[in-house]
Amino acid sequence: GTKTEVQNEETKKALVKAAVTASEYGSVVHSETISDETSKTEITWTVYDSGKLVIEGTGVTPDWSPWFGYKEKITDVIIGDGITALGERNFINYPTLKTVTVKGSLSKIGNSAFEGCKKLKNIKIKSKKLTLKKVGKSAFKSINKKAKITVPKSKKKSYKKILVKRGLSKKAKIK
Repeated sequence: GTKTEVQNEETKKALVKAAVTASEYGSVVHSETISDETSKTEITWTVYDSGKLVIEGTGVTPDWSPWFGYKEKITDVIIGDGITALGERNFINYPTLKTVTVKGSLSKIGNSAFEGCKKLKNIKIKSKKLTLKKVGKSAFKSINKKAKITVPKSKKKSYKKILVKRGLSKKAKIK
């Protein structure tokens, strides 16, 4: 095919990919990429009209909240496989945050990452790499007292200790 036909094919593929993403999470409200060569970070965060914040790419989120402008809208956070650390105060006092899904390779959660998220009731952690030293002070302080945390079976006992030491209510269910 001609150069134009090839470009049209690429555009179609990109549009199809965008449509698939849009149908899964809703429509994109805002998307931004953060790059930092020192920490080998290349992450993209996207806020959808459904209230979902999806963080994808590789590396660490900064020690602040780049998505702060959407604090009142974010209800669900999905942390992709390549994210290795969440920075400090990433979601402190987010009033509408209800669910957090942490995929595979997260090994560090910063101080006060989810502190004060009173509606945060559901957390799924698939990573097996968290340790007490790597989960910051007050990371889960003052989240919903009846929160349900789903963790890898092999880590249930150790994660329960870690999460309670980092502020999780003893009433919370870890399964």
